[in-house]
Amino acid sequence: MSSSNLANRLRENLKERALKKWGFVIYRCTYDSDEEWARLMQNLNARAREHLETYDGSDLLESLEFTIRDDKSVFDGVSIETCCDHFEAWVGSSEGRNSEQPDALLIPTGFDGQPRYTFFLHVDGDALDSVVRRAPQPPADDPEAVGYVNIVNAQWAPILTGEKEIDLDGNIID
Repeated sequence: MSSSNLANRLRENLKERALKKWGFVIYRCTYDSDEEWARLMQNLNARAREHLETYDGSDLLESLEFTIRDDKSVFDGVSIETCCDHFEAWVGSSEGRNSEQPDALLIPTGFDGQPRYTFFLHVDGDALDSVVRRAPQPPADDPEAVGYVNIVNAQWAPILTGEKEIDLDGNIID
């Protein structure tokens, strides 16, 4: 087997680190439609299955876990920053990575670490709409990347007050 195959690299990473789960924590931040939310999750699972099958990784579906943070009283309409705070607290909690991965000695976070404990998905109303209404539905491909969710690096820090945000062309953003 070629280690350049994405599924093989994931298998090797899970084995090396004695990890039992991979996937993402998903924050549901819109509650307009339970039916649309269910369809988003069906789409996400279908896309994951399709990609794993492409790389001969169907066996990895057993260890794939999407942990949904779904509490309307806590998450309805909340910002990415609020989800960052919640996610960081979860990662360090007894419910988080330490209990999820009891055999792992160390689970590094950051770009060289485990995505499950570094990045999370934030789904607001527009993201939900993009996936369930505007994007082609599985099994059709979405070559224009119409459907999206917000993937967030929990180690991201907002711009400090007084600092100027600069776009990729070097222009100051008001």
